[in-house]
Amino acid sequence: MTRFEKIVLLVSAALLALLAATGHIGLLAFCLCVLALMYAAGAFWLFRSPQGPVAWVRLAAGACLAGALYALAENIQLQRGPLALWLPALPGLLSAGLGFYLLRNRHATAPVSSYRLLLWRTAVLFGVGAFFAYLPITCGFYRSALLLLHDDDSALGSNIRMFGYSQQAEAALEANDCRAALAAAHQAYTAGQRWLGADSVRERWKISGAYTTLYKAYACQAQAAYDQHQYAQALQNYQTAHRFLVTGDHRAEKDDAPSTYWAEEQAWSLDNMAFCRLRQRQFEPADSLFLLALKSYHRVHPKPDAGTARLLSDFAESLATAGNRAASTQLYRQANQVLASSPEAASDVAANTLNIVLNLFGQDSLPQAQRLLQRLKLAPSDSGNWSKARLYEGVCFHKQSLYRQADGVLSAHLRYLDENRGSWSRRVACQLLLAKNCVALAQYPRARAYATAAQGLFRQHRGSGTSDEARCLDVLAAVNHAQGHYQTAAQQYEQVLAVYRRESSSSVAATANVHQALADLSVTLGDVPAAQQHVRAAMALLEEDGALRYPSQTALLNTAAYVNAVSGQAAAARAQYRQVLAINRRFGQDRSLTTAGAWNGLGLLATEQRRFAQADSLLAASVALHEALLGERHPSTATVYLNYAALRVQQAQAAEAETWIERAQRAAEASLPTDHDLFGDVAAARGGVAEARGKGPAAQAFYQQALAIYSRKFGASHWKVRQLRSKPAS
Repeated sequence: MTRFEKIVLLVSAALLALLAATGHIGLLAFCLCVLALMYAAGAFWLFRSPQGPVAWVRLAAGACLAGALYALAENIQLQRGPLALWLPALPGLLSAGLGFYLLRNRHATAPVSSYRLLLWRTAVLFGVGAFFAYLPITCGFYRSALLLLHDDDSALGSNIRMFGYSQQAEAALEANDCRAALAAAHQAYTAGQRWLGADSVRERWKISGAYTTLYKAYACQAQAAYDQHQYAQALQNYQTAHRFLVTGDHRAEKDDAPSTYWAEEQAWSLDNMAFCRLRQRQFEPADSLFLLALKSYHRVHPKPDAGTARLLSDFAESLATAGNRAASTQLYRQANQVLASSPEAASDVAANTLNIVLNLFGQDSLPQAQRLLQRLKLAPSDSGNWSKARLYEGVCFHKQSLYRQADGVLSAHLRYLDENRGSWSRRVACQLLLAKNCVALAQYPRARAYATAAQGLFRQHRGSGTSDEARCLDVLAAVNHAQGHYQTAAQQYEQVLAVYRRESSSSVAATANVHQALADLSVTLGDVPAAQQHVRAAMALLEEDGALRYPSQTALLNTAAYVNAVSGQAAAARAQYRQVLAINRRFGQDRSLTTAGAWNGLGLLATEQRRFAQADSLLAASVALHEALLGERHPSTATVYLNYAALRVQQAQAAEAETWIERAQRAAEASLPTDHDLFGDVAAARGGVAEARGKGPAAQAFYQQALAIYSRKFGASHWKVRQLRSKPAS
């Protein structure tokens, strides 16, 4: 190294250190450019020595070093043009050549020390130049070095910090820490805006990554809120995410066309917002968003594909939830037509078919649903759809009052899920339906066990106080109601009702069913005004779309008719019972339990009017259907037996009446606790038979037995207690 070069390098190094410390990046770049010019113009003389490199090597070294220094000046200012990326490689090539030369001549007698010094110069400069030219901005050490140089340059420093914050946001998203991701994403966005300054709108494609991380962070936070059923908060975050998605310029370069990925992402973002609206039961805004999502996706993919099918299915779900099941089924079928040509989409086709089955359930088209399930050939390998199909098969039997068949299907499926460690959500769905079915079969211990197990799973996975847990509590209330624990049942029904009222996503039908149960319970407790109030509330919920017209609504009509009957409105009660029969007949479900209930109600009304022949026919039909659906050892069958016995008493057929009472006694004993008020009804019926036979003391004994049960169960003011106390003493 010549003395002149040493002086130049020392002065340059001192100046570079000073400028780097002060952060005047422009002066630092200028100094590098002057040094580059010096090497380019004077390398021939700077590297000349008596035993130095040959002339062409000196000239090549000057060109390489000059180019590398010029590129370094550009790169530290973050101006990575084509030359700034290629020039740092030149000293690397020269270093490789010099290294090969030195290796080849390592035993040569000619001195090569000057070549070694030149090798060190080029190698060091190549390392520094490559560090600033080729390391990605995601490298933290590289950003730290740049920040040291740009400390006083707020614009370029902000650009560097933007990448650092973006990297932090991505790492937080990977860890599913939405809050940290959002904080870092906002810092990245602010730094990017500061870097662009006045060009923040026109040149925002340069900070597209900041918009992207903000979109992802808000979407992450929205999804977390959605999973916690906080749909209003989820919607707000999705809307903010969507705003950053559509305002960001996602082009890689200024003149590029935006990637179709981002147009697709807009469709899915609209789809997410639509689901938030749907879960809040805001059907019109939800449907508008689903349509916008479909149109947005169609602009990118005019030919329908799997994405189109998914959006059609999502829209179909919204229509089904709103009660427009015919239109929903049509959309599911359109989605399946799109997917029909793709063997890989068989699982999606099956899922849509199962959703059509759900729509058929909602329309009470049970035979059609059953046929569709039978045609759906699924293997256990498609575990989700196969499990749903088995569950829906059980639902089909349950809705048709075929409770024993439902129990067989559902019990077998639950055993399969337990043995194969099925997901908790599938197990809990099966347990909950089994619990309801066991209530219908009067298998109350099993019903309580299944409902309690489902409640525990819901609490474990979704927390307490949710509408899911309320569904379990509804079944437990039904068990307590059936077993005569009326106050406990009333409290549980009210708790369920409070949850359903609080959660906008709760089903209208589920809320109406709770009102119906409370109406039944209120009649049992002798509070007819409360029963009337609950019936009106249930009717108002189900009549939003018109009159009651489906078999699934006939249970409410039976309850309303019963309330009208005990209120003295026989004509209204008779009309509602007949409406039940007409609806069930129209849907081919005239062998259902609600039909049996309507026949029983009409039979009681005919008995009161002393139209004994008609009453006999109706009650006989009700008895036969109850026995066919529920068996002879069921509390509901016992009640019908007692009604038939009362008819026989009025027909002066005491012996036959006593036979029916005996059957009612055995039926009640099969599933009810000994303090149940149905045993009071049995004792009162025995008293009626004894009184009809002129056995006054025996009749009074039976009446006192019934009175004791009623008084313990209901208190002194109940109408049954008052009625028995009004009986004349023997």
